[in-house]
Formats: sequence, C-alpha cells, structure tokens
Amino acid sequence: RICSSSADGWRKNWGRRLSAASSLAILAVALGLGGTTARADDIPVTIIFDGSCPKSVSDNEPTLEKARRDRVVWTAQLADGTPMTEGYSIYFDPFVGRPLGDGNANGELTSPPIDSTSPAGIYKYTVLGKNCPDKPLDPNIRVR
Repeated sequence: RICSSSADGWRKNWGRRLSAASSLAILAVALGLGGTTARADDIPVTIIFDGSCPKSVSDNEPTLEKARRDRVVWTAQLADGTPMTEGYSIYFDPFVGRPLGDGNANGELTSPPIDSTSPAGIYKYTVLGKNCPDKPLDPNIRVR
C-alpha cells in the first residue's frame, strides 16, 4: 500500500513508497521541466508599404514573452493588401550583426526566438525597403 488510512499515515508513507525515478519525474513536473514548458508564440505583424517604402505596421509595439521565447513573423504587403514582392530588410537596434532580409515568396520574415536572458523593455527595429533605403520605418517591440 502507498498510504495508510489516516492522513498522517499517508504523509509518512508517501515519500517512502515512491521509487527514485517516480520522485524525480514528479519534481521535474513541479519545476516546469520536461515537456511542460510554455510554448513559444509567433506574433504576427504586417508591414504596409507605399510602393517600395515601408509606411506603417499593424502593431507598432507587439509584446513578446521572453519566457516563451516568442518570435515575430512580419508579412509585407502594399496598402491595397496585395503581397509586397520587392525585398526588404529588418535591422535590430543597435545595428549589430546581419539584418533579416528579403523574406519568402509571401513577403514573410521571421525573427529568431527572443533570448530568455534579454532584459525586459522596449526595443526599436528598422524596416528598410530594398529599393527605398533612404526612408526607414522605426517601430518597436516590447519584451517582458
């Protein structure tokens, strides 16, 4: 028997009756380890272009949860809703490393997951149209 009929007996016998593997499995679940971690979300943001130049975004400050390691999925389209077929790049502030660029056939670019050690705060990024490098768009991302 795993436990006795009384509550005190159950508490006394609980730890003695579990195998070491069972105890570790219960601890892992309690700590959020194994398959129980939060699932990352893809946060959609539409970039609206006027010709070759970025003009606005559908969400000027999307919130990404660093604990989930969320990502942003940008989709480029023209003001009339048709897909943007020209290339564009996204730079993160400060301009360090390589930008995300060109996207797929649907004008999509996906960020890497937010690093779980990133400080919470608001971060600027820059959108540049391939054929409109002199008119950047500078929206934000909120990390918490």
